[in-house]
Amino acid sequence: MEVGSTGLYDEGSRVASATAGESHLTLLFKDYVIPAGDTVDLAFRTRILARDGAEFAIVLQTSDIEAEVASGPLQGMDVDAVTSGDGGVVVDAVFTLVEHSLAGSFAVRDNPWAPGQDRAEFMYYLPQADDVTFVVLTLTGEEVYRTEFRSGEEGATSGENYAYWDGRSATVPLLSTVSTSWWSVPPRPVTKRLSSWR
Repeated sequence: MEVGSTGLYDEGSRVASATAGESHLTLLFKDYVIPAGDTVDLAFRTRILARDGAEFAIVLQTSDIEAEVASGPLQGMDVDAVTSGDGGVVVDAVFTLVEHSLAGSFAVRDNPWAPGQDRAEFMYYLPQADDVTFVVLTLTGEEVYRTEFRSGEEGATSGENYAYWDGRSATVPLLSTVSTSWWSVPPRPVTKRLSSWR
C-alpha cells in the first residue's frame, strides 16, 4: 500500500492522512470539524502495490474512531462516532485486486468451498459489455453446469461482474471433486481451476 497518498477524502480534498503500523493504518485528521448534528460521507482512497489476485481486508468499527468536541464549554470531551445503520461496523470487506481484462481478472472467492452449504463467487472484468458463457467441467471433461449472460445484462456488463454457483448440477447431485470452469467471451475461452469439498 502506498501510504503517502492514502487517506480519507471529503469531496476530493484529503482530510485525514495515514501512518502505517505492522498490520494496520492509523488515519489522522488535522483541523477537520464536523458541526454538531451534521453527517458527512468520507471516501477512503489508497494505491495498492501488489500483484493481481492479492486480497486485502478493510475493517473499521465505530470503536476505532476517536473524536472530541473542538470548541465551547465541552471542548476536549470525547464524542462517540455512530453509523447510519445498526451496530458499530463502518466497513468490513475483503477486496481482490484484478487486471482490467477477462483473463487477468477472473477469480474465485472462497475457494475451496462447501457445495450445498456455501456458493462460490466468481468475479471477472469485461472491458466492454459482451455475451458471456460460463461452463463448469469435471477434470475428465464432463459438463456439469452451464449458464449464459446476454450483453448488457447483469453478469455481462462493462466493468466488474459477478456470478455464483452452489455446486449443484443436473447430472451430479453435489460435486465433491476438483472441477475446472471456463468463461467464453468471443473470441476465446478463459480457464480457472475450482476446488470444492464437502
